[in-house]
Amino acid sequence: MRSAILAASLALLGSGAFAAQSAFHIQRSVYIETVEDGTRVLEPATTLRKGDKVVLVTHWRGADEARRTMLSSSVPETLTYRGSGRAPQAVSADGGENWGQLGELRHDGRLADASDVTDLRWTLASKRGTLTWSAVVR
Repeated sequence: MRSAILAASLALLGSGAFAAQSAFHIQRSVYIETVEDGTRVLEPATTLRKGDKVVLVTHWRGADEARRTMLSSSVPETLTYRGSGRAPQAVSADGGENWGQLGELRHDGRLADASDVTDLRWTLASKRGTLTWSAVVR
């Protein structure tokens, strides 16, 4: 079961979950986050189980500084979004139909919260960088 969750999550990350210009080079990693003796520890994910806190890291290079470039990521259904290391990013709670900021975006007649997030989108203006976001395995 744990391996199936990991495989499904990683498959989504590697098969179109990130959309960018073809000149981009993207490297993705998934880490499990734990706290040991008050210290935050990140270890490469090999298996995931319900309740695990994960950090997803995307390194990119190749953006054209003269143009802003959009990078999008779907949040796999096996994960619940917690937050992003780079703000502001736009979020969607309806599969990418509508975009906004948490605290402003509406979903099912109410303000969307982190558990409603289905997609993330960042505007990049540098040639290389790193994005991180965290989630909990459902």
